[in-house]
Amino acid sequence: MWERSSRSMLLVWVVVLLLTTILSSVGPTNSKLGWGSDAHLSSSSNVGLATSYSNHANEEAGWIVKWKAGSSPDPAIVSNSSVLSVQETMNISVMKPAEGMELKQWMKLLHASPAVQYVEPNQQVQTLAAHVEPNDQYYNRQYYLKQTGVDQAWNYLHSENKAMNSSNLTVALIDTGVDLEHPDLKPNLTKGINLLHDGLPKDDNGHGTSVAGVIAAVGNNFKGIAGVSWNTKVMPIKALDSRGYGDEDKLGAGILYAVDNGAKIVVMSVGLYRYSKYMQDIVDYAEQKGVLLIAATGNDAMKLEDRAAVKYPAAYPTVLAVGGVTPLNRVEARSNRGAEVDIVAPWHVYTTALGGGTREQEGTSMAAPQVAGVAALLWNKHPELKPYQIRDHLRMTAEDVEDAGWDSASGYGLLRAERAVQEPIKREAGADNTTKNKAVIFPIDTSRSGYIDDNGRSDWYRVDVPYDGTLQLKLERIVGNGTVEIRHEHEQTQRVRHYSGVSRSVNLPVKKGKQFIRIRQEQATVGQPFAYKISSRFVIYEDPFEPNDEQYKAHMLPARNQQIVGTFSHTRDADWYRIQLDTKSTLKLKVTTTTARIDPLITMKSTEWKESQFFDETREGETETVILEGLNPGRYDIKVQNAVTSRSEPASGLYKMEVEILPQYSDPNEPNNKMYEAVSIVPEYDYSAVIHASEDADWFQFNVTQPVYASLSISQIPQERKMDVSLQTKRQEKLVGARNERGQTKLVTGTKLEPGTYYIQVKSDAAFSHQPYKLRLELDKRTATSTASAGNGMSSESNFLNAKLPNLDADEEMTLQSSQVEAPSSIMTRADRLRLWFVFLNWLW
Repeated sequence: MWERSSRSMLLVWVVVLLLTTILSSVGPTNSKLGWGSDAHLSSSSNVGLATSYSNHANEEAGWIVKWKAGSSPDPAIVSNSSVLSVQETMNISVMKPAEGMELKQWMKLLHASPAVQYVEPNQQVQTLAAHVEPNDQYYNRQYYLKQTGVDQAWNYLHSENKAMNSSNLTVALIDTGVDLEHPDLKPNLTKGINLLHDGLPKDDNGHGTSVAGVIAAVGNNFKGIAGVSWNTKVMPIKALDSRGYGDEDKLGAGILYAVDNGAKIVVMSVGLYRYSKYMQDIVDYAEQKGVLLIAATGNDAMKLEDRAAVKYPAAYPTVLAVGGVTPLNRVEARSNRGAEVDIVAPWHVYTTALGGGTREQEGTSMAAPQVAGVAALLWNKHPELKPYQIRDHLRMTAEDVEDAGWDSASGYGLLRAERAVQEPIKREAGADNTTKNKAVIFPIDTSRSGYIDDNGRSDWYRVDVPYDGTLQLKLERIVGNGTVEIRHEHEQTQRVRHYSGVSRSVNLPVKKGKQFIRIRQEQATVGQPFAYKISSRFVIYEDPFEPNDEQYKAHMLPARNQQIVGTFSHTRDADWYRIQLDTKSTLKLKVTTTTARIDPLITMKSTEWKESQFFDETREGETETVILEGLNPGRYDIKVQNAVTSRSEPASGLYKMEVEILPQYSDPNEPNNKMYEAVSIVPEYDYSAVIHASEDADWFQFNVTQPVYASLSISQIPQERKMDVSLQTKRQEKLVGARNERGQTKLVTGTKLEPGTYYIQVKSDAAFSHQPYKLRLELDKRTATSTASAGNGMSSESNFLNAKLPNLDADEEMTLQSSQVEAPSSIMTRADRLRLWFVFLNWLW
């Protein structure tokens, strides 16, 4: 046993000796300066000395200078150096050239000094850990970083010794400003601007501070959180006020400031539903200047359902549109859908908060900055890329979470940071689409790039359009010469059109459904490929009532109930209609829309009125309803327009106007507007009436000769009206009353009455005469008798079943006396006895 142990130990020593010999023989040959036999720097080691060290050393970290044993630091060297630190035990100084001293000259001093034993560059060291684990206080609450593979991206970049330091790249944030003193943000903030008023871009809302933290909160600082790209610089641009609102021109000015002041990425967690040529020009300018724009799609999908659309600026073709997903990688129900969606990122985040703290936040506003952070990591690794290449690469490296490929809910899928930084950049965005059956989806109102070699190859795309209209294609050449041929065919009609000699743009008339588009280079130069960018904009068809933009061109409608389906197909489109009423009527208009990009505004004019009447009570995508009572015979003109802006552009959606003409009902009970004009009524009869004016009140009266229970009901209430009914005494003392909610068409109330005269008052929040309401009075003598016996004003059965037992103290004897629960005067049934037992047992319990 001892011999076996001795042999094992001997073997270990041999291995150690062998490894030591090998390591000494392959050690770094350039790690220190060579020395001659006379202990001075040899001439061979002096060749290219300064150049060598300037290429391999961190000049700020300095050089390690070892002084010879028994020697003190050379005063000539110390006087021309900046001493960073001293290790007296080892007789070592860490130094660098003094300010104004050239590195080459300083190295010559070291070379000539007899006190110097050796010099080494102060190299940077790093941990041998296999992954990056930030030490930030709340890093473990940032689940979204793992969900999108940001942690894996950090590990990869760390192992490659690349791009973790993105300090040379600036992300502009157009928002409510940023907390400029936040300890987790301040080191990464650069100069910004306040576009609302003089002063710094300070955050007075908190939204901008939260967005900034997602992008670039300082990492590994033992506090707060870690941003996706935690060394990236953030340029705060305040364009929104303390409520989170701002004007479109401020948004445009913010983009221009960012582009002209060195930002490479602009994040906009803001949005609105209107297209603007002004903003389109600003977005195009940013693209031309090599700046990537990223924006949130919006959070209205649950509220507006199918009418929700991607908000602008996210909906512009060259802006990367970002939606949101849940922690389970399902598209969030509130995240807006649409053809313009490019990618999705986590909806829920934990980020920086106004005042120096942290907080939970949610929305596509928090998804967009995650994409910006990953774009910063990618761009820092590949600084040669253009904005369209960053967009395409992030799309192509996304993970499918809904349908395979692209879909309107998740775009190309979930942001995957590790794929983005690891996978090679492709020269074109997509798979092999050289034939029609391999056509790739090209959503409307988006952009993408393509590459065609010189062997006659073609690129095929499939475009799905929601309505008939025009597809405007804009082509931009990146590499190559000559012109392009475009072939367009509709899947159902099989109609094919060819467009030759295309150099910049072309308009394709399209029918609803799938379109196939082929792009092929004409007269290609041998050996010269063709690379291009293509973007699209869809414009909806012109409705059949055009031209009707002016009142004198109003389209005549018959005086009957009908539905009109219209579109807004050109700039400042407004649709006029005319109706001729032959009899006194009520006119009811209801305008609905298929998209939030339309906010219906109704204007009405008549020779009967001195002024126009305007109706715009709701917001984008919501229904607008107009009821005009008691219209006299005559001509009435109706204008329907899109109120999203004073200069509206075409909107990809429809509006539907329902026209209802109702006869004018008269009220046989009038005049009964005052209590002394009250109309006498009898029970068990339906009385019909209308409200001619908002201040109108209908009064009714009835007599009671013995105790009764009186029930009042109002039915056939118009859905858009709220009505009040009250029962009063002669002295106008209110005994009971009721009011319906809008949409409820009936209300009921009642109470016990003693003999006397009583009055009923009926009112409405607005006039109506197109539909009579019905009033009914019922008097129940038996109920009144039973109620008197029960003593709480309820019906006999409900009072019996809900009778209250007396409160007993703990020390009182719990006995049930007949006086405590009285039966109704009617005959007790088996069901009544069972209910009584239930009450008794419940009391015992």
